[in-house]
Amino acid sequence: MVPGYEINKKGVLRIKSVSMRHAGAYTCEAVNGYGFVQVQLNVIVDEPEVGNVDDIPINPNSVNRVHVSQPSIKRRPTKFIDDIGGQATFHCVATGQPTPHIFWIKNGIQIKNAETETSKGKVHSTLKLRGLKMDDDGIYKCFARNIVGEDHLDFHLQVTEIPKPPRILSLEPASMTIKEGEAAVFWCEVDSKPGLKLHIKL
Repeated sequence: MVPGYEINKKGVLRIKSVSMRHAGAYTCEAVNGYGFVQVQLNVIVDEPEVGNVDDIPINPNSVNRVHVSQPSIKRRPTKFIDDIGGQATFHCVATGQPTPHIFWIKNGIQIKNAETETSKGKVHSTLKLRGLKMDDDGIYKCFARNIVGEDHLDFHLQVTEIPKPPRILSLEPASMTIKEGEAAVFWCEVDSKPGLKLHIKL
């Protein structure tokens, strides 16, 4: 078989990469023990028109360029100390193409009450915790994700108790009469936040 030609089992002739040298007459002939038959066909190859590339108008807006990028979260202070009963606010801003989706996780559980605003290529999510309790202490993870990848940022919250003046819860006994030389024991229970040092004066 001549290079550039291919004939399959059904007798189909295929010419690969047609050029001027393939122009001419082709004869298909079928033969068996009782005779033969043939048919001729002509192949005409047109030369491609060659023009000046500079004459071809090019529209820069005719090609759509799509840019994709992995999410990136803006770094900011991530350690917070707030009092019980107070409020903590975390801001998470991410960019990326396509615009990423932001979600919050604490202890493996998703938090769904965050406020989110989205603009082209940027998303801003705010997580507010009101009426803080000691159980709110911990690490809050902000995740930004799109089809390209993801980024995350950890926010550390430490919840502290509001300092209070000490108060005596109990004093037992309130009074005692003992004999000279015996031991005397008094029990004084005090509540204080933060901790204190206890002094006894006579």
